[in-house]
Amino acid sequence: MKLANAFSRYREYMKVEKGHSPRTIDSYSHDLQIFARFLQERGTDEVEEVTEADAAQFLSFLGSKYSERTVNRILSSLKGFFKYMRREGVIQISPFQDFSGPKLKKQLPKVVDIQDLIKILESIDVTSPRGLRDRALMELLYATGMRASEIVNLRLSDIDFSNNIVRCRGKGDKERFVPFGAPARRYLEEYIRSARPQLVKKSSSDYLFPGRGGRPLTRQALWKIITERGRSVGIEDLSPHVVRHSFATHILERGGDLRTVQTMLGHAFISTTQIYTHLLRKDLIEAHKKFHPRGGSVSGE
Repeated sequence: MKLANAFSRYREYMKVEKGHSPRTIDSYSHDLQIFARFLQERGTDEVEEVTEADAAQFLSFLGSKYSERTVNRILSSLKGFFKYMRREGVIQISPFQDFSGPKLKKQLPKVVDIQDLIKILESIDVTSPRGLRDRALMELLYATGMRASEIVNLRLSDIDFSNNIVRCRGKGDKERFVPFGAPARRYLEEYIRSARPQLVKKSSSDYLFPGRGGRPLTRQALWKIITERGRSVGIEDLSPHVVRHSFATHILERGGDLRTVQTMLGHAFISTTQIYTHLLRKDLIEAHKKFHPRGGSVSGE
């Protein structure tokens, strides 16, 4: 089977059967095209012709051109593609089945402490429509830990004020419900009542935070809003990701359950959520030493 035909079938499979978003499908396709160009330079354009030697040479090529994280991502894309080809009976063995990517150094997410986040929120001037929008947006982001793509695509109907719950659609269009507290409710209600009509103007948009022409606020615009709000009080590198990480960490610091945080963040696997426990480890050790009846030093002091 020609690689081009195989890629086309795989795109359709990801769309129809796996339910991946267009952005995710494009990302997979980009990775597969890198491999296709590599093979074409060597005169290979049939799926059945790809060998383990091709796979080894390609991984060596990637290692000389891309970061370890990118190599792992491309390898994952290729393993998924060849697994599908094997399932469809096009090949018997995946050429990548015995290969693993480079081991990544575990990077802990950046977190802003509670007082700094409150400082940012309270610094926003809510007397202007945009200021009130930014306060409502940031309150909701911190209250729920939503991803940037999730919050910009919220619609008015996704907010349930009777139960203080927001419905958001995560990766793979999976739906989940996340609660929010009184501060987020207060500013959301004020924003929807007084600021949003001025920002929407004549548009009939039903997005909660509309951008130009009633379309959803872009992720770049959201990033800019949050970054600038952080810099206004001297906090650099604030982003939607940092607010999300802070949301999770602050809940765990105050005794929250890891499984609950996993559900609210929309993580498919608990191992993804467990990275936040590394941020708490030092505090847990100190608390154990201080409060456990046998939590003193090894020497018995």
